[in-house]
Amino acid sequence: MNQGYTDMVLMRAFFRYLLPLLIGVVAVVTLFRFLGVMALPVLLITFGLWWWVGTRRQRQDEAQRRAGTYADRFAYVERDGSVRHLTDSERSQLNNPTNGGPDHIVVKARYDSRDLQGDISGFVEISKVPADRLPTATA
Repeated sequence: MNQGYTDMVLMRAFFRYLLPLLIGVVAVVTLFRFLGVMALPVLLITFGLWWWVGTRRQRQDEAQRRAGTYADRFAYVERDGSVRHLTDSERSQLNNPTNGGPDHIVVKARYDSRDLQGDISGFVEISKVPADRLPTATA
């Protein structure tokens, strides 16, 4: 493995995991410093809301998978940046990820997100595709 690739992996890990953790610790310490004992209920309420919103989204996704409509939200970005509708097998993989598909399907956060090899291809929500790149023909 080359040094540039290792450095890129370490930087992504730092910005994805360690930096948000450090910012969170500083925020909690600052909150306790200004609010004292009142910071604990504020933190509990904030964490509870964050957890509720996250689990609500997961429940919605699971309900859509059971109904077979989860894949309707997605398109596929090709290596050249063009966007196309999903094929029947890709729709099946997204709606039933453990039924014959890969165990873990990566969905891109943004249209222009790239993987560690610099590849732009992958599944993305249609709402995150630029208007000039929206697919027109069905697969």
